[in-house]
Amino acid sequence: MLGKIRFAAAALTLGASLAAHADTYTYKYVGPSFTGKTDRVEVTFTTSAPLAPSTSYLHLADAGVISGAVTVVGPNGVVSGFTLPITWFQVHTNATASATVPGIDSWDVMGEAKSLTGTAPAMSGTDFQAYTMNTMLFIPGSDIPGATSLVTGHYNYDQGTEVTFYSTYSECLLHAGCSVAGNGQPYVGNYSGIVNPSGTSPASWSMTSTATTPPPPPPPAPLAIAGTLPNGTVGVAYSSTALSASGGVAPYTWSASGLPAGLAIDASTGAISGTPTSAATYTFTATVTDSTGSTLSGALSIVIGPAPVACSATGAVISGVNKFWLDFNGGLSGGGQSVTYAPQSATTFTGGTTGFAVGELVDYAGTLDGIGMCNATRMIVKPAPAPAPAYSCTAPAGAKSAHAKNKITAVGADYIVVGTVKVQVPSCTVISWNGAAGFAVGQRAEYQGYVLNGVTVAQKITIN
Repeated sequence: MLGKIRFAAAALTLGASLAAHADTYTYKYVGPSFTGKTDRVEVTFTTSAPLAPSTSYLHLADAGVISGAVTVVGPNGVVSGFTLPITWFQVHTNATASATVPGIDSWDVMGEAKSLTGTAPAMSGTDFQAYTMNTMLFIPGSDIPGATSLVTGHYNYDQGTEVTFYSTYSECLLHAGCSVAGNGQPYVGNYSGIVNPSGTSPASWSMTSTATTPPPPPPPAPLAIAGTLPNGTVGVAYSSTALSASGGVAPYTWSASGLPAGLAIDASTGAISGTPTSAATYTFTATVTDSTGSTLSGALSIVIGPAPVACSATGAVISGVNKFWLDFNGGLSGGGQSVTYAPQSATTFTGGTTGFAVGELVDYAGTLDGIGMCNATRMIVKPAPAPAPAYSCTAPAGAKSAHAKNKITAVGADYIVVGTVKVQVPSCTVISWNGAAGFAVGQRAEYQGYVLNGVTVAQKITIN
């Protein structure tokens, strides 16, 4: 038989620790043995002043309770798990209550400790409960404004339960004593002790008072400094979360020496801000002073990276399209450049383009990251240019012969510039390299060919 499981409303919960007060009053209830057992419920709570006579206390705070617990005690002491914080507290005193007489004539006190997850009927975890109830004469009572319509009744009931709930019946069946509650919740009653009626009386309560001298307040903890500083970048505004201090006596005052040029510390908050001007790893000293004049210094570090290196291009030809970046001239792995996409709002598609494709031209600007990839901040995408015209080594009708010798001043994919003349070099051009491995600026080149419509085409080139 599981007995009665009670659920208290959210309220102030006190455990068994005792706070330091100049005078304390400890009230103790020792209940009768559970039916068929030698175990019993005990309640102990301590107040900073004696309970007043003929008064109803509906909450721990009303009675000035500073510590308390509900326990189940057997021949060998407290039953395992049954040292429970008070979660429900209603006490009434009679006219005899004083600094030497408890005077408690009716009560309803409960302790509970639980580790429950989920909701019924699929709840899991263990719930410890122990409580004692005696006639609730204080509801209604003249000292409780507006209480005339609250529930009244005569109860004598002590109980202690330990119940383990299982989220499924099949899991519950693995444990001896598995039962199912009326709402379908599987459970095992690990412990159940009940007295009903309990036959308890106000004589079950006792009270002792203790006069103590509170210990002097402890000295403040030693000062300590904590904080992790983010990296910074030359020329970029820097702002850190405030350094934190503990111990001592607040408020604190901050100072620092050896900060990177351009940075300063806020004297009241410990925040470091400014714009750094030089890249390095800086170790500086932060000093905190509390309101008593005590000081503590500590070494901290800030890493300031170099200013970002700009990267840009006009009319760069896309050689590869990837998920997060574009490759130009084979990308980083091919000796070219890889560029991450700029934000959508900073990317413009022109000339009928609607997306990225190999061969399209891109104007971009951004900054290089640590591996040389350009993080673009803007992009203009233009259509791929029309293919270059194919030139023949046979002079067409109307062409004029061309012949010149000069230094090469520029080299293109299918042309060279000899002096100031751009000379197209089709694949059919006969080239005498004379030991050269390819065209290069500064070589002397002699070409023969033709000119048509302002375009010079080489039929023969000699490098010498």
